[in-house]
Formats: sequence, structure tokens, C-alpha cells
Amino acid sequence: MSDPTEHVQKISQHSKACCTIPPIVPQKEYKAKGTYETIDGIKTYVTGNASATTGIFVIADIFGYYPQTLQGADILAHGDHYRVFAPDFWDNDPCPLEWYPPTAATAEKLGNWFKQHGDFPAGCEKTRRFLDSFKKASPKIEKWVGLGYCWGGKVISLTSGEDTPWTVSVQCHPAGPSGDDAAKITVPHMLLASMDESKDDVAAFDKSLKVEKHVETWDNMIHGWMAARGDLDNPEVVKEYEKGYQTVLSFLKKNL
Repeated sequence: MSDPTEHVQKISQHSKACCTIPPIVPQKEYKAKGTYETIDGIKTYVTGNASATTGIFVIADIFGYYPQTLQGADILAHGDHYRVFAPDFWDNDPCPLEWYPPTAATAEKLGNWFKQHGDFPAGCEKTRRFLDSFKKASPKIEKWVGLGYCWGGKVISLTSGEDTPWTVSVQCHPAGPSGDDAAKITVPHMLLASMDESKDDVAAFDKSLKVEKHVETWDNMIHGWMAARGDLDNPEVVKEYEKGYQTVLSFLKKNL
């Protein structure tokens, strides 16, 4: 069998804030501040000010509702500026965290999961459909931010073109950044990369962006450090996790 990581990559394409953010809590101790709601049949984690006029649409990484991701959503909502919506893209079938990074024992399972759930055009269609439902349910919201992790980052990039619903868009340790995608983006855009994304791909993305931008690489952090794979028992990861969210909030404050 070929290298399991390469096998999955072919399918998946993996590779000071406006408010002070709350102290970071280890994942096993974190108690989410939001609630799970069903909006037009869509299971959605919702957090933040119900009267906010700016919404943040979050696409979690492939592992779904992990405490690190929910804590990130709560951080984004902490200052009462934003209402955050994180829909269940995986229909209660997220990828098991132990399948990643892929091994000889898990590569086929992970590849099959991506075949079922990982189609990017389908993800873009689902994003627009979910967002339409959220707009109807929350008519007070005037502006929408798109923010995605991993696979979700790629979907956010692909939905940031001429007909984008986003006022600002953000990718955190995204799958498959490319210059071709970047050239089509029409709104202020942020890409926060990890040590595991291709430096050449990130550089090409940065060079091709023609909008207000912030592109930065965390050379000491693994893919997923701001979401499910972030080890918040590690003080160094906590520091960089916090810095990542502060960087996002600063970019939003500047561009909204």
C-alpha cells in the first residue's frame, strides 16, 4: 500500500483583539456557553448575542463538535459583537479523531469518509443552503462572516468569489489552499496556516490575493491547532490558540 497520508491527501486536499478573550480552558474541562438548536432542520451550535447584527458562519473541521472548536466559537462571540452559528455538516457522522493522521489501518476508512462527505462543490451548496436558513431565522443580522477550519476553510475560500455572501472570510489551517482560489476572492480574507500546510501553496495563495488580507503561518503548530487537534493541556498550544483567535478578532474588527 502507498503512504497512507498521501492516499488521503489525494482525496481530501489536506495538507490586540476588539475585546479581551476569556482564559483558555483545557478541552476536558470546557463547558460550552452556547446551545444546540435545530434551525430549519439543521442541527446548529449557536452562541453569542442574540441581538447582534453580524453573524459568523463556522464550518468546523472534519471531526465535528469537539470542545476546542466550541470554545473557539464561544471566544469569537465573547465580546457580544457577533452571533456565531456552527451547523452540523457531517449529519451526525463526523470523522473519528483517531483516524488522523492516517495510518495503514485507518487510511481506507478515512478515504471512504471523504468520498461520502468531502465533496467541495456539495459543501459549497450546503453552505449557501444553511446560510439561507440562518438568515430567515435571524433577520437582524446584516453582515455575515464565513470562517472555516481544515476542509471547511477550503469551502469558505470557494464561496468567497463574486457572488459571495460573506463580508469577510477566514480560513484556519485550511485544506488545499491554492493561488487559483485566491485570485477569485472578492472580500477581505484571512488565512492562518500551520506547519503542515505547503509553504509554496500558502505563498501562492498570498501572492494571488488582491483584496485586504492577512496571511500568516504558525511554524510551531500542527494542522488543526485552533480546532479539534489543538492540545489545550499544553501551555505552548494554549498560547498559540489564544493568539490565533485574537488575530482573527482583530482582522474582523478592522474589516467589518
